[in-house]
Amino acid sequence: MNNEITKYNKQFWNKRGKNNSFFVAGSPMKKANPENKIVGKYRNRTEYKHLKNKINLNGKTLLDLGCGTGRLTFVFAKKCKKVVGVDFATEMIKQAKLYKNKNAAVNTEFYVSELQKYKTEEKFDIIYLGGVLMCINDTDVVEILNNIKNYLKPNGIVINRDTVSLTDRRKHAKEFHDRTDFTFYRTITEVKEIFNQKYETFYYSETYPIVIALNLYKRLPDKLRRNKIILFCLNFGLILQSAFFDKFLLNNKKLYKKVYNNWVKSDYPLRQFYFFHRLKQ
Repeated sequence: MNNEITKYNKQFWNKRGKNNSFFVAGSPMKKANPENKIVGKYRNRTEYKHLKNKINLNGKTLLDLGCGTGRLTFVFAKKCKKVVGVDFATEMIKQAKLYKNKNAAVNTEFYVSELQKYKTEEKFDIIYLGGVLMCINDTDVVEILNNIKNYLKPNGIVINRDTVSLTDRRKHAKEFHDRTDFTFYRTITEVKEIFNQKYETFYYSETYPIVIALNLYKRLPDKLRRNKIILFCLNFGLILQSAFFDKFLLNNKKLYKKVYNNWVKSDYPLRQFYFFHRLKQ
């Protein structure tokens, strides 16, 4: 990877690790605002539920590449026999190890490494890439995918969760939402093409659909958004959606076709997807 891009990405994610501004294993960190806590919990629930409805995690070994602080690593560990988390941000791994020690998560291990430099003799049932490949250029992604095929057990699968562009490829996340890390928002076709050099894609879908309560919440004036009753209603609405409606909405996008078309036409035509792959025979 370009050394300058690696430098800025590490600075960005290490800063996130130091200021505790995100979520660890479903538990909101101290400095997150109430809205982000609620939405973070929803994302944890719905991403995990979507995944476990598609694959069986019980007794499996899982390699979590780009694990951050273990937002999903520790959730996986509740079902998996063993989970290994790897991230290039030292401060992120420090947070993950603190959480591990505090909660006696003995079936988890964490290592600091750039993904293309990570080596292991272990074989895993599942390799999970959690929103990390979009921070890595195509050449290095191909190298990573060539490496990790050696870490898969027979019939093992690779799960890639990535934010993609619904139109054309977008570069550098600093163009979006004032972020300062560097990101490649590939199209769905581009993601599949990169994997299909060595793997076959057997399933792909958005991780979650339109979030109804959140969309209604964002239409409110700022003053109302801080109201405790409104925040309670937002949380309750997201709990209901993840429990009963996510799968239905994902399978019936025509119900929010207008909203979806507006996403496609927007300046930020980005959506989060799951891609499931296995090695070509």
